[in-house]
Amino acid sequence: MARYRPETKSGVNFLGFQEVGIIDFTDHTEKYDWADVCVEVSLKGNGDFPVSLRIAGSYEREANGNIKDCSLLRKQYYLLDAIGFEGGPNLEGVYEDGKETTIGNTDAMVEHLNSKYAHQGNPLTTEPDKKYYAYVYKEWSEKDQKAWTRVCPKIVKNDENGRVDLESYVSFMKTKGHIKEYDGTSESHKSVSPSQSSFGTSNTPF
Repeated sequence: MARYRPETKSGVNFLGFQEVGIIDFTDHTEKYDWADVCVEVSLKGNGDFPVSLRIAGSYEREANGNIKDCSLLRKQYYLLDAIGFEGGPNLEGVYEDGKETTIGNTDAMVEHLNSKYAHQGNPLTTEPDKKYYAYVYKEWSEKDQKAWTRVCPKIVKNDENGRVDLESYVSFMKTKGHIKEYDGTSESHKSVSPSQSSFGTSNTPF
């Protein structure tokens, strides 16, 4: 019998705008003493391997300790709005569902999201439903001296309104210099924000 060799993909762009599905959610919060939230969302897009949407940071708080509008809160609601979850953190930073029932800390929230919004099949044999639209790009890290694959923290529903919204948002963020793409040249290093880890920075302005 002749050998079997799978065909390699060609012409597929693993970066840029693409339809994605959620494989799972992982909580890394306890690993970082600076973070109130460190959640990784594994997404299946155009590539053979998943890409990671990372939501990480600390809440800004009022004098009485209540959380207030900040980058971390906005990044969480980009995701929660996209998947259709009506809950979120309360003023104390404790997660609730849409009926004001307490879910708990970030670990409990991730468990809840996995049970309802993650792919329930084997990701090695089946693909998640690509119900979302995301932007994937490369960003250079001076600290690590390498380019990391990033997913813009704003993902949207994969429909016409969502796609228009995200494409406009990414264009705006590029204009403001908040999305700085590495294109493999030394010149691109000059325009990229410094010191980042594989989990990204805690204070990105998204």
